[in-house]
Amino acid sequence: DSFAAMMLDLYPEGPLSGRERATRRPTEDALDEARLRVMAEVKSMGPYMTEGERRFARSLKRRLPRDAVVLTNVYLPKQGAILEVDAIVIAPMGVWAVEIKDWTGTVEFRRGCCIHRDRQVSDPRASIDMKARRLRGILADARMDHPINSLVVIGSKNVSLTGRLDESVHVRPLDEAVD
Repeated sequence: DSFAAMMLDLYPEGPLSGRERATRRPTEDALDEARLRVMAEVKSMGPYMTEGERRFARSLKRRLPRDAVVLTNVYLPKQGAILEVDAIVIAPMGVWAVEIKDWTGTVEFRRGCCIHRDRQVSDPRASIDMKARRLRGILADARMDHPINSLVVIGSKNVSLTGRLDESVHVRPLDEAVD
């Protein structure tokens, strides 16, 4: 509850640029107020980058319990850089940092890479795992110790996943991820 509210309080003025979002820090008053609020909604912190992200947010809005919050397109600061997390899901059953890929066709997950449409592409599991670690650090700085789970969701219905799907970070098609 307090984590979701704190993340929402980071952006009370509405849409900000990625750099503005990444450099904002919550005030103590905002943190205290955030700890008291509970919201049940999908809150977009920036524009959706893919149709898969939009489908994921719509699916979660319909299927998650009322006391869950989904923050999409959240920007995190990291040593002069900005990390974009496709979604942060805060629900009674846990907190997840989610990377959403709008891939179609067959995707084979191997150690350290993926094969998609006969091309080697970076494995999104390493990226979302690093973003989840950064999110844990931000929470620790705010004296909120929450475990963060990492998840990769393939947002297309026309996908076949093979290989090492549960190796370090779970990979799920959209329908399985939101059930």
